[in-house]
Amino acid sequence: MRKPRNELNRSENVSPFKDTFKLIKDYNKFTSNREHAIEILCSLFFSVISVLGAFFFLDNSNRKILELLISLNSSTLAIMAILAGFNMSSLALIGSANLKFLDKINTISNVGSSENDSLLGKIVKVFAFGVILNLILIVIGILISTISEQLLLSEIILSKEAHYFTSISLRIVIFIWITGIFYSLLIAIKNVSLLYNFILALASNSADKKKSNK
Repeated sequence: MRKPRNELNRSENVSPFKDTFKLIKDYNKFTSNREHAIEILCSLFFSVISVLGAFFFLDNSNRKILELLISLNSSTLAIMAILAGFNMSSLALIGSANLKFLDKINTISNVGSSENDSLLGKIVKVFAFGVILNLILIVIGILISTISEQLLLSEIILSKEAHYFTSISLRIVIFIWITGIFYSLLIAIKNVSLLYNFILALASNSADKKKSNK
């Protein structure tokens, strides 16, 4: 049976990333301004310390800075892949929990959110946001790795004429990149705490159920 033309047009106009953008917006809605401020400020603080410490002992040549970026990036890709795997495994663990418990927390509204937001929805969206963030950083890391390798072979970029512009640009990129890494790590730490509380709540619910059956 053929779909009506207006329904086909409506489905064609739907962006494939619509749900992704909605999930990111929902995550921002779940997270308070204070939490955002703490995550961003802590990321900037750790990034400043790391960058100052690295450049204090580093040779002031663009080649050394590029090599630092490449080395940092290769380690970051492995870490982001591990964190993405952790978040996806957490989603699988949540999905395999007791159905009655999931139904219970799915009916509990999240404090401070709209009526359609349940506690289960918040938990799932927080971990899904972590997966999206890690995958975005992996894509950015691949781009940085590719561009850095090409710049390392470029004599123009590493020449004395372009020394200061290249040096400042590379330092800014490294600072922003390290800030993104620390931000992702802070989100992962928060997700570990959330998973810990979820498992405890699941165990407590199972214990209460056993007591009621006796």
